[in-house]
Amino acid sequence: MFGVILVFIASLLWAIDTLIRYPLMNENFSALYLVFLEHLILIILFIPYLLPRFNNYTALIKKHWKDFLVIGGVGSAGATVCFSKAFMYLNPSVVILMQKLQPVIVVILARALLKEKISQKFILWGVVSLVGALLISVPSLTLGSDSISNVTLIGILLTLFSVLAWGASTVFAKKLTIASLNSFEIMIGRYLFAFLVLLPFISVIGSFDSTTEFSLGVLDLESFGKILLIVLISGITAMWLYYQGLRKLPAHVCAIAEMFFPFSAVCINWIFLKQELLPIQLIGGVLLILSATVIQIKKY
Repeated sequence: MFGVILVFIASLLWAIDTLIRYPLMNENFSALYLVFLEHLILIILFIPYLLPRFNNYTALIKKHWKDFLVIGGVGSAGATVCFSKAFMYLNPSVVILMQKLQPVIVVILARALLKEKISQKFILWGVVSLVGALLISVPSLTLGSDSISNVTLIGILLTLFSVLAWGASTVFAKKLTIASLNSFEIMIGRYLFAFLVLLPFISVIGSFDSTTEFSLGVLDLESFGKILLIVLISGITAMWLYYQGLRKLPAHVCAIAEMFFPFSAVCINWIFLKQELLPIQLIGGVLLILSATVIQIKKY
């Protein structure tokens, strides 16, 4: 049960992250630029931890570089950029709704790659959690300027890529916990490989997003403070809690617990943005929490 609670808290922190992240993107920052700066700061912050362990960590990277490439280059870099970029093409609620496919991806990959046993009772409660996530998200589809009929192909493809990438990232991170890597070791590999993947995009296609001037000139002190806050909340604290939870849970159970994120997001919108929860959303939240709790207690 403790593992589920850790993932719940991580999901809550990721929801808080959105209060800072998306206003920044509406100001001067493209998705690519913002994600690159996050990983640059993360690498700098982890240097004091990495240097005394450099030789040991170099050996870990050589041994597990494929896993790090998936969770870092594909998951942390590619998925985050594509997910953020998708908000430019789709109603944000549609993007978040499509993300509910992620547990399905995790279950399939966990069964295929990790040989995790998926019981019929888990599938039943997994469906309950997905229904809960849908009840939370669907009322929001009336918000925003886009309707479902105006969803563009590029937005759908960007969102689907992020779903696949994050699902794969969960499973390959679980592989690293099985190999006895600790949370900080996994996080350093994740952010290092993400940074290395993002670096050529910064130099080659710096004009990826025409809505921003792609240079350090737009990074004033206030913006830097906001990005640093995102890094501390989401990149370090939430991710450490998430990997601690993942160590205690099968990957497919962790994916269900992550569905606490949409409920956290609408609760935060209720508190800070005065967007009240509808009764159907409260019911969805109860279903999410109930299903994740039952799955963990019953060990499905």
